[in-house]
Order: sequence, then structure tokens, then C-alpha cells
Amino acid sequence: MEKINLIKIGKRLDVVFYTGAIRAECLLDNCDYPTYEPGTNIIKGYQRLQKESNVNAVAERTLSSTDDFDSFIDNINGNIRDASVHEMCVKPIDKKNIDDGDMYVFEYEPDMLKLPEIWTVDGQTRVKGLAKARAIALGEKNYELVKDINNKRIGINLTFTTDVYKECFIFYLLNHYSTNIPPEGALRMMYDGFKSNEVDFQNEITNTRSRTQFHDIQAMEVTERLSQNSVIWDQSISDFNADSKANKISIKAMTNIIKPLFERIEKYVDVWNLKQTPEHLTHQIFNAYWEGLAMWAPQMFDPKTKLEYGIMKSSQTEVMTKVLIKIFEEQESWKKLGTDIGSLTDPKTYFKLVDKAFSKKNLQDTNGGNNPVCGPDCWRVGKAGSMGKYTNSAAKRDMRDILFANIKKELKKTNSSII
Repeated sequence: MEKINLIKIGKRLDVVFYTGAIRAECLLDNCDYPTYEPGTNIIKGYQRLQKESNVNAVAERTLSSTDDFDSFIDNINGNIRDASVHEMCVKPIDKKNIDDGDMYVFEYEPDMLKLPEIWTVDGQTRVKGLAKARAIALGEKNYELVKDINNKRIGINLTFTTDVYKECFIFYLLNHYSTNIPPEGALRMMYDGFKSNEVDFQNEITNTRSRTQFHDIQAMEVTERLSQNSVIWDQSISDFNADSKANKISIKAMTNIIKPLFERIEKYVDVWNLKQTPEHLTHQIFNAYWEGLAMWAPQMFDPKTKLEYGIMKSSQTEVMTKVLIKIFEEQESWKKLGTDIGSLTDPKTYFKLVDKAFSKKNLQDTNGGNNPVCGPDCWRVGKAGSMGKYTNSAAKRDMRDILFANIKKELKKTNSSII
């Protein structure tokens, strides 16, 4: 006899809710998925197709450590569309107490009464991933692992209703009013947990399926240093749950901007066998670059006038960082051709590179009002400037190429060998 221990939660939408634990084998052998098919009605199904990559991630995570079983750290939600099963098989353990919060047992004889489908109202990706993990173990004839998976207990919120529309509405409420962790929140958690040498966070970051990889943590280290130790950036990066986010770049956006630069500097540190860590050198180079830009156009960074310019907005910061990446990639070849631009950790290096290249004479564009703008005025906010036009990926690359071409044009005046 199979038994599922349940606690009666109470009625929601005139449906009785229970919570309890179910053996994985019982769930997998009796579950189904209410997937929507185009051209039908939600009575036939109402959920999206699960991404195969997400299903595979659950399977891999399960197979890597069934002891943890952490894909099922939260309950799934299921519904049985046979009201008679509720009446026949769900009984209070203490018949004197049948109130909300009391213990019940859902029991049945598999040979006498096959458990009807448990429709996965929420958690279908995890259930499909678990089914795939078991199938892989079975295919490899790893019967001990199959047995281990089958006997795992899974938290389940269980309802019994024949009304598929109510089942669907429960799914809607579960997902419509839930909020995913904000990207900057997830990054902050992963970063702090990793830096504190917490094993769970370290294992998650080194997992190839994780959304946060080791390079994200390393780039976040640079973001953290900038937010704490940069004249330019210390007041312009917003942390998770910060009171004020206006006119600031989130730690997630900043980390994403810095990451490509960090990856190139990391290779550079390795090739040249430098003593500095790539995090430290990336911080030095990035900060020096922006201090050099501030030397060139101080009005764009002065607290009194900086809000008139958008150079420190996310999309424009990304474009400017792409220019820095090009400078970093080309500076060694320039040096071999006889042009040493100077130290990449010195703000004066970047001031010299952009002073004429981005001057009103050399940098000209058309603003949002279709009027000509030049030099620092290109970065004015709104229609007064032109940089706000370059927001998609292709446009950002185009603007990077324009700005970098201006830098090379000035260098070629003293060294025609530069291509």
C-alpha cells in the first residue's frame, strides 16, 4: 500500500489544498503535463513547453548528487482530477480533528486502484528533469541509482478538483503574482556567498549550467571595487535593494559591461605572467580610462552638470567600454609599430587619445532633433544629444567603430604604419 502523508491547508477558490511528501516513483509513474497546444482550448492544456536545456539541467543536477536533491528544495504543485479519489482515499489520521492544519493520509492499493494522473500545475520542468535523470540511470543499468531516485521524497502541494479551469487559474495565480529574484539580487547573493567561501555557492558557480559563472564573480569584484573606490563611479552604481537607483547603473549591468574587458585582461595577465590579479588590473585600467575621459570633458562628470549628459548611462557606458577594449587589444601592436601610447593605468594616456579624437572638430553627428552636434555635446541627454540613438547591439558596435576610428586617425598623423 502506498501512503502519502498530508496536512490540510484549507480551501482556496473552493478547492481544498493539502501539502505533504510523495515518493518520486509514485509521482513519476502517475504524472502528466497540461501543455497548451495551438488551436485548442486551455481545457486541453494551459502551460508553455519546457525548454529542453532547463530539463537537462535538472537531470544533470540530480545525477551529480542525489544526496542533495536540491532541485526539489521547494514543493511542486499537483492536481488530481478525480473527486472520488479524494473522498475514497484521503482520510484524517485523527477522526476527532478534521480542521485545517490537521494530518491526513492519502493511501491506496496500486493493484486495486491505480492512482489517477497527478497533473503538474507548477514544477513541470523539475519533474521532467527528474524523469529524464531516472531514464538515464535506467539506460545505464545503474539500478541502485534508479532505486535511490525512486525513493526520494518530494514536497507537494496537492489539490483534488475536476474543474480544469480552476486548476488553470491556480497556475495563473502561482505565476502571475510570483516575482523572480532580480538579476542584481542573484548576482549579489552569488558574489557574497562565493567570497565567503560557502561551499553551496562555490559549487553553484562552478556548475556549467549555472546562470552565474566564475567570470561573473570576477567581473563583479571589479564592480565592487569601483563602487567603493572610484572618484568617477562610487556614487553611480546601484546595489541590490538600494534606496536610490535613479541615474545609476545596477551592479548586474555594470558587471556585464566589464566582463568582456576582464576576460581579455585575464588572458593578458596569464600570457605575461604578471603578479597583479586580473581583477586588480581591470579595476586600474577601467578606472584610469574614465578618469582620463573626465580630464577631457569634466562637465560630463561634474556633480553640478553630469545629469545633462548620458555618458554614464548603461548603453553609453557599454559603448565607451567597447572602445577601451579596442584600445587594450591594439596597444601592443601599436607599440611594435613604434607608437607607445603610455601606461594603461594612467588617466593621462586616455586623455591624450581622446582629446583631439573626440573634439568638436573631429567628432560630429546629428542629434535627435536632426540638428548637428559635436564633441561632448554628442553625449547630451534626450534629443539634444546623438548617443541616445545607439542602443541596439549593431548600433553600439557602429558607434564604437566610429569613436575608435577617430582615435586611430589621430595616431596615424604621427605614425602612418598604424592601420
